[in-house]
Amino acid sequence: MSEFGEGDYCPVWEESWRTARKDHNCHACQETIHPGHRYHYTFIVYDGSPDVTKRCERCQLIFEHLSARIRDEGDDEEFCNPTLSCGHEYKNRWGEAPPEWLSALAFWLPGDPLPELPEIPKRP
Repeated sequence: MSEFGEGDYCPVWEESWRTARKDHNCHACQETIHPGHRYHYTFIVYDGSPDVTKRCERCQLIFEHLSARIRDEGDDEEFCNPTLSCGHEYKNRWGEAPPEWLSALAFWLPGDPLPELPEIPKRP
């Protein structure tokens, strides 16, 4: 869920929502993102090395929720792992079960309608 870093600056950071024209794999859940499905694309350059992350709609919603929670309650050097693969469990990190809407995403597949979701706080 989260990692700690030194807060180094990324000189290039570009994010966008895209519609797949060919099959892609979500870098978080490894599900296939099929043509016509939306996915979130992030391109960064960190320490001189380019990196791309693609997340399906579900994983992007989880990423946004965790990022907001970490931003509001975490350490300044803590950040959400881009592939959601740090090994922490929600209850262990936050001391409570995840919200029901977040748990419902566990059964979602790319292309299915998303479950009813609350508004997720955006970064200022």
